[in-house]
Amino acid sequence: MTACSVEPIDSTENLLTADAQNQVQEVEKSMNFLASEICDDETPVFVFNFPQNQNGHHNADTKIKIQIETFPGSGNWESFEDLTYTGAGPEEYTYNDEMLEVGTYSFRVKIGKGGFEYAATLNVVECPDCEESFSYKWSNYAYTYNGGYNYYTHFYTFSYTPAVDMVDASLVFIFGQYNLDSGLDSSWSGDNETMQKTMSLEACTTYEWTVGLAKDCSIGSAWSLSPVWTDFKVNGDSKKNSATPNIDARCLD
Repeated sequence: MTACSVEPIDSTENLLTADAQNQVQEVEKSMNFLASEICDDETPVFVFNFPQNQNGHHNADTKIKIQIETFPGSGNWESFEDLTYTGAGPEEYTYNDEMLEVGTYSFRVKIGKGGFEYAATLNVVECPDCEESFSYKWSNYAYTYNGGYNYYTHFYTFSYTPAVDMVDASLVFIFGQYNLDSGLDSSWSGDNETMQKTMSLEACTTYEWTVGLAKDCSIGSAWSLSPVWTDFKVNGDSKKNSATPNIDARCLD
């Protein structure tokens, strides 16, 4: 009975060991990048996958050779980096020797035995040093008496910072009906409800426009709030956000 109870346990252990070895050996070799597109101030991260290399019954190192194409489509390759790993993948390798300039780079890799069977492309792009932003702030107001109403003009400064250069960008301010009282020069065109302009913008440069806004007292109740500004668009895309809701006003404000 003792022999019978031991024999199945040994068999089970052997099966588990064999199964674990098979799972390790079934790992397919591969090469890729953690991100196939990076900024020109970032470093590429290679990702390799491979099984545990075996030398008979003993574990052995896996050698990886990376080559880079001299320029896209040349078909000429030169050594880029040689690596050695003691276990199985996946493994990540961060290249920190130098910053790669903007461009497209092709790499091929030899993992262990065989040839350079694994390839991937890396795009290095120029990234802006800032994030796009849009905001406005109230500065002051002016008071006049007009048509039996206390007539107030509120002055707001709108600020826009693009993250990338834009050539001949279309800018559009959308105000309430006849609510633009002053501020935009003759380079803007429109009907004071929708004002537009075409201009080139430089990345990370803040552009500001200060305008006077007042409710048209000839429309609706003097006491009721009405929107005097509702949106700002660049190339058709609204830049309105949670921090820039509609600006409302009434004649008695």
